[in-house]
Amino acid sequence: KNESASRKMFEYDSSSGSFKPQSDSDKLEVNKQYFATTTSEGYWISVVDGKSVVDMKLGGGSGINKVPMITDMFTATAENTMATMHHIVGAVEIPVKAKSTGAKLQQIVINTQTANQAIRGVFTASPVSPYTSFTNSLGYFDSSNQTLSDTPINLSTTEAKSIFIPAWEGTYSTIDIKYTLVGGSEKTINTNHSLTVERGKITKISEFTLE
Repeated sequence: KNESASRKMFEYDSSSGSFKPQSDSDKLEVNKQYFATTTSEGYWISVVDGKSVVDMKLGGGSGINKVPMITDMFTATAENTMATMHHIVGAVEIPVKAKSTGAKLQQIVINTQTANQAIRGVFTASPVSPYTSFTNSLGYFDSSNQTLSDTPINLSTTEAKSIFIPAWEGTYSTIDIKYTLVGGSEKTINTNHSLTVERGKITKISEFTLE
């Protein structure tokens, strides 16, 4: 571990359209090098083969709201320091509509049945392209990824609603779709389809009617 590295926390300020440090101790030092990530899994930065490495997690339940991203290394300036966030996972677009009027979607899950294939979990990221290294350093791999909604999603019987689920880059041999409508039990669609996910891109799959 590189204990000379420090972690600084920023929050988005909608009034100014910029990220602000949570406290004075989180302010960046001018002319010092940094890289930024979305919420990381660990507090320490490791140095592997001369590169900074941080643990990150792609979890279920958050949809695309908390997709992990990372910047290249950048140097802090006196004001208005700019850095570009890079996508390090992809997303799957699932168009769905309902068989019955008034149906509401509570949960939808992508599941891969192939052994030793993970679609989410903890991984390591570095501020150097291609940014990811799937070493599973914290021992958390999962064969499924999901989106949950605190507010159920109203579905139409005529027009498909697209649901987006983040997933690791890779080719998954066979996927199933599991879903739950409000007031109903979990159901499974056996697609028998393979799925290829690319970093920073959206993969759209076939439309499904939920019942």
